[in-house]
Amino acid sequence: MNATLTSNTLKSTLTALCMGLVIGLPSLGNGANLAQPDLTAKKVFVATPPYAVLVNGVLTPVNILNKPRAYDLVSNAFINPATGVADAAYLQAWVSATSSQVSGAGITNAGIPGHIEKAGTRLMVRTVAGDQPVGGKCKAELGSYPMPNRKKVYWDTEVQLGSTEPGKAWALTKNAVSPTMIMQVKADDGVNPSLSIVADTDSLNPARLALSFNWRGGKAPKTTTVGRVNNISPNVPVRIVMEAYLDERETANGGQGYWRAWVNGALAASVVGPTLSSMAKLPHDWRLDAYMANDPCPNDQNRVTYWSRAKILVD
Repeated sequence: MNATLTSNTLKSTLTALCMGLVIGLPSLGNGANLAQPDLTAKKVFVATPPYAVLVNGVLTPVNILNKPRAYDLVSNAFINPATGVADAAYLQAWVSATSSQVSGAGITNAGIPGHIEKAGTRLMVRTVAGDQPVGGKCKAELGSYPMPNRKKVYWDTEVQLGSTEPGKAWALTKNAVSPTMIMQVKADDGVNPSLSIVADTDSLNPARLALSFNWRGGKAPKTTTVGRVNNISPNVPVRIVMEAYLDERETANGGQGYWRAWVNGALAASVVGPTLSSMAKLPHDWRLDAYMANDPCPNDQNRVTYWSRAKILVD
């Protein structure tokens, strides 16, 4: 196993959450004994027209251009041969001074060459040294169509951070200098992702990486790290399975939200509380990233994620 849960993660998370209950942090779930869910019988979530999702309890129509959209972002080419359209809603990366995003019918099987590409059985999402800002940050991002609300979902993913190919190594900077978001659930008008995963150099071993699992659901005033896994090897696939009930409501107000994550089969995070932002007025979507939120842009770092699995499943 290439990733181990730090021995103090659950203890420190419990302490932080107990201290933070008065400001709306989630409670630590009773997930310490929960095994990773069996995904064998689960099915890929498919949005079918007419499609609508709840936003703070209000049913909101979503334009999916009259085509089914499968929330499986790796198995097919960008254009799903079964539907003739892209399952992703948009691709975003630095292209030129006049273009940084392709979306809808503009997506082709070429993706965004050098930044967001399908290669064999993998999806590459890559920020390249020297890229100019996209939305004010150095990032490459693939976004889904909006996700359903008040529904249980599972993430079936496998990601590799960096590779041995020239220009695609993951630079191991000092911890906290260049954290890189690799996945998030976010509404376009939300202040921060409600759920996110960030990769950074391991503070305990500068030759390895660490993954942090971060939460800002409901009306939480700030993002809180609710789980961390150290000892992640660069250039080696990492299996991440997650289960959540998507809900913006507080538990005390009838909300059923929770979020659990397993890394290489070991529990990494388990919290109970709203998993979507109640401050958002637009639907949330799912994003795969190489997003350097703290770095100046442009900079001299390459960040690349290789996804061999990236699905949202339902019962």
